[in-house]
Amino acid sequence: MGQAKNVKSGKTKTIKRVDKTRLLENLPGVVYRCANDRDWTMLDISHGCIDLFEYQPEELIGNKVVSYSNLIEPEDRNMVFNEVQKAIDEHKSFIVEYRIRTASGKIKWVWEQGVGIFSDDGKLLSLEGYITELTEARILSKEEKYRLLVENIKDAIVISQFDRFIFFNKQFASMLGYTSAELTMMDYRDVYTNTGIEILRERSARRNRGEDVPSQYETVFKRKDGTEIDVEANITIINYKGSTATFAAIRDISDRKKVELEIQKQKQYFEALYTSSPGAIVSVDMHHHIIDVNPQFERLFGYSLSEVKGKNIDDIIVPKDLLKDAKNTTKLIQKGGATVKEAKRLRKDGSLVDVSIGGAPIIVDGKQIGIIAVYMDITAIRDAEEEVRKQKQYFESLFNSASDAIVSLDLTGNVVSVNPHFEKLFGYKRADIYGKNLDSFIVKKDKIEDASIVTKTVQDGDVAHFERKRECKDGSFVDVSVSGAPIIVDGEYVGVLAIYRDITERKRTEEALATERNLMRTLIDHLPDAIYVKNKGCQKTLSNPADCQNMGAASESVVLGKTDFDFYPSDLAVLFQADDQQIIETGKPILNREEKTTRPDGTIGWQVSSKIPLKDSEGRIIGLVGIGHDITERKKAEEERERIISELQKALHQVNTLSGLIPICANCKKIRDDQGYWSDVELYISKHSDAEFSHGLCNDCMKKLYPEQYDRLRAQGKLKGN
Repeated sequence: MGQAKNVKSGKTKTIKRVDKTRLLENLPGVVYRCANDRDWTMLDISHGCIDLFEYQPEELIGNKVVSYSNLIEPEDRNMVFNEVQKAIDEHKSFIVEYRIRTASGKIKWVWEQGVGIFSDDGKLLSLEGYITELTEARILSKEEKYRLLVENIKDAIVISQFDRFIFFNKQFASMLGYTSAELTMMDYRDVYTNTGIEILRERSARRNRGEDVPSQYETVFKRKDGTEIDVEANITIINYKGSTATFAAIRDISDRKKVELEIQKQKQYFEALYTSSPGAIVSVDMHHHIIDVNPQFERLFGYSLSEVKGKNIDDIIVPKDLLKDAKNTTKLIQKGGATVKEAKRLRKDGSLVDVSIGGAPIIVDGKQIGIIAVYMDITAIRDAEEEVRKQKQYFESLFNSASDAIVSLDLTGNVVSVNPHFEKLFGYKRADIYGKNLDSFIVKKDKIEDASIVTKTVQDGDVAHFERKRECKDGSFVDVSVSGAPIIVDGEYVGVLAIYRDITERKRTEEALATERNLMRTLIDHLPDAIYVKNKGCQKTLSNPADCQNMGAASESVVLGKTDFDFYPSDLAVLFQADDQQIIETGKPILNREEKTTRPDGTIGWQVSSKIPLKDSEGRIIGLVGIGHDITERKKAEEERERIISELQKALHQVNTLSGLIPICANCKKIRDDQGYWSDVELYISKHSDAEFSHGLCNDCMKKLYPEQYDRLRAQGKLKGN
C-alpha cells in the first residue's frame, strides 16, 4: 500500500515507507487493498492479519494459501458481497459486520469499512479498507439485537440439531399451530409434507454428489390441523455449542404463491390470448421497432418474427401513399392515446389487405414503454358489406320493379313503404299514406275487423295467404290475392310485409271456366249416350246419368271411385278393364266398337263404344274418356230383318221356274198371281220356283236406314258400287 489515491481529485500521493510501516504496526486491526472479486483477492495487507486471522500476509496475498473469502463464514459471504457491491455502484464507502473463522477454527466477529478506488475514466481499480475485531461488549450488544430481532421479526426462526428443534421463535410455533412443548418433542421431519420430504431428500442427494445446493429454497410444511402451507426457507449451517446445526429463517409464502399462481394464470391467459388471437398482434418499442408478433400476424402479413424484429413497423406493412397517415397514428398512440381505424396494409407478397387497426400504449409502472397494435382482417367483412350492398340493390330493384303491389308496415299496422305498383294499383302515393294505418284506406269499413285479424296473425309470426276485395282511391274495388309475412331482423319481429296481386282477370277467367264447366256438365248429363271418365287405376271419376243407368246406380256418387267389377259380371269386367289398360299403356283409342252388355235387370244390351286416352297439360296419360251409344233397338231390328230374309229364302227355294210375263206393281213391287191376288215378291217367287232368298241391304237403303254403319263400311272399303 505504497500509494493512496484521492477519490475526488484522482491525484496520487506518495507516502514514505517508514510512515506507512509505523502506521500499520500501531493499528489494532488490518489495513488492506484487494480486488473486487468473489475471493476478495488480496493485493496488499498489513501484519495485523497475523493476530486477527492467524495467517501471514504472504499467505493471503494473491490467495497463495487461502482466499479472504474462505475466512468469511459461508452464511455471511453473500451478505458481505452484496453490501460491498451496492456501495461501489453508488460510489460510497461501505461498513459491514460479519463472522470469520481463523486458521485455528475460532469464530470472530469483525467490523470492516472500505471504499472503491476508481481511475480517471471511472474504472474500478481495487478496494481499500480497514478490518478490526469487535469487542465483547459490542458482540453482546449485537447478540441482544439479534435476540430482539428474532423475537419480533415476522418470519419464523428455527435451529435444528440432531433431528430436533433446539430453538424456535413464537412465529414458528404460531405458523404451524403447535405449542412450544409439542415442537420441542417433535422430529423436525414431522412438520414436512410428503412433498417437503422429497425436496429434503433431493437436496441431500445433490449435496452428497458435491453439487452446490442453494441456501434458499421453497418447500411445503404441514400444520397441526393437517393443512398444508407453502414456505420459503433460508438455510445456514452453523456451529452450535461445538456441533453442526441448521439455522433456518422460514417465511410463509402462501399468499405470495396464490398471487404467483394468479399471475401465472394471467400470464398464461395473456399468452394464450396473444398466441391464439384471431387478430394479428404486434408490439413495438417507443421508436416503432418491432419487438414481437403473434402467429396470426405471420399468417396475415406473411412475415416471420425473425424477418421483422427490430424493424420499423410502418416501413414493413404500410403502403407508401399511406405512410404519412400511419406515422401520425403511431405518434398519437406514442403520446398515450388509443385509436381504432380501418385502412389498407401491405403483405409480404405485395398484395393489399383491408384491416381494422386497434392501437394502444403499453404502460408498465406508470411509464409508457411501447405500443401494441391489433390488425383484424376485414376482407370478409368488406366482401360481406359489398354483398349486402348488392343484396340491398337487388331487393330494392325487386321491390320497385315487382309487378305485384308491395307494402311494408310497422308493428302497429302503419305504412312504412310502398312500391310503384302499389301506387298504380290502389292510386295512393307513399306520401298519402305513410305512417297511417293501411286498412283504413283500402279495406271496406264492414271488413275492417276481418283485415285486423289477418294483420294480427302475421304480426304474431304466421304467414297468411287469402283472397279479398280491396278498395282503390277512386272508390272502385279490385280482386286481390294477399300474402302477408312478418319482417324479422336479428330474431325480432319489426314489421309486416304484404303483397297484393291483382287477380281481376283471373277471377273473370275462373268465372268463364266455371260457366263453361257448368255448360259442359249440363250437356254431358243430358245426353242419351253414356259418358264416363276413368283414372289410371280404372276407377271412375265422372259418370253421367245414362252411364249410371247402365250400371244400375242411383247416382254418380255411388259410382265414383269404383271399377267395372263393382257393377258388371266378371267376364265382361275383365274384357272392359283389358281394353282400358291397353289404351292407358299405348295411348291408342278404341273407336266405334260394338259391345254386348248385360244390364242390371239381366237383359242383354248392345252399345257402340269409343274410348280415348285422357292427357294432362304436359301430354301425360292420366286416364281415359269413354262414350257408349245404345244400339239395342237397332240390333233387334237387324235381327228381325235377318229372320224375315231367312223365311223369304226358304220360300224362294220352293218356287218353280218362272217364265213368261209376270205382272208386277210399278210402285210397291207386288206380283199378281194367277188367281188375281197381289203378293210380296219373296212369297210369289218361293211358290213358283226353287229359288231361296238371302237378305241384305243395298247401298242406298243402308245409307238411308243405317247411316253410321254405311259410313263405317264405306270407310273400310267393304261397299262396292255406288
